[in-house]
Amino acid sequence: MAERVDAWTSDLLARHAASLSRHELLKCIRALSARYVEARQEISTKAPADTAGKRAAFAAFFAPIHFFTVRAIVSSLPGTTDVTTLVDLGCGTGAASAAWALDTGARVTGVDRTGWTIDEARWNWRALGVQGRAERGDLVASADALARRLDVRSARSTAVLLAWAVNELAPPTRARLLAAIEAMASRGAMVLVIEPIARRVSPWWHEWLSALAPLGARDADWKVPAALPPPLAALDEAAGFRREVLTARTLLVPWA
Repeated sequence: MAERVDAWTSDLLARHAASLSRHELLKCIRALSARYVEARQEISTKAPADTAGKRAAFAAFFAPIHFFTVRAIVSSLPGTTDVTTLVDLGCGTGAASAAWALDTGARVTGVDRTGWTIDEARWNWRALGVQGRAERGDLVASADALARRLDVRSARSTAVLLAWAVNELAPPTRARLLAAIEAMASRGAMVLVIEPIARRVSPWWHEWLSALAPLGARDADWKVPAALPPPLAALDEAAGFRREVLTARTLLVPWA
């Protein structure tokens, strides 16, 4: 498994760096990071990866960082190995759900609003041997539809993943999503929300935690060793990050 993941990381970097010099790729990585940090308020109306270079930076660098973060988190959470159906709402390039499904054999259904990320998700899942399908669509509408059709029996083996997605929604849209998540969790589905560890990124966090607490929700901050493959670690250092740990914040509603 480790060899497959290492090969995927190397192939991903080679695939997206082919049209960029190393200097150009590093510049795009820094620019995309700045967009998320300094212009976060624009994300709900303006795609952060709005150039070919930023899309390459997201797919080749930030997506595998998310992969290794989620893999470390999921391996430490109770019940996550029992998933057979994983619904990745706002799946992006599919890296987060791939990290979860890789060791469990879960089948993934991904939904994202952007066409290029859907293509990336399909490529990543094939490369990693993950079974899944990705569709272009609105994550909140998909959550509403899933909440309507999910029954108690199917919920027992279904997990819903929202990885670095909720913070990008406008408040009214986020409120709709919370209602759908409550409905799914009340029928017994597992729900895992992952966001950046910085508190300012998710001012809605305590509202969600309070709403989902009666269903067993609990939150946690994560700082796990950054055991990245050498090519990714080298790029991380060259970009000026030099991570010793991977960080995230999670809200988990466990199986009912």
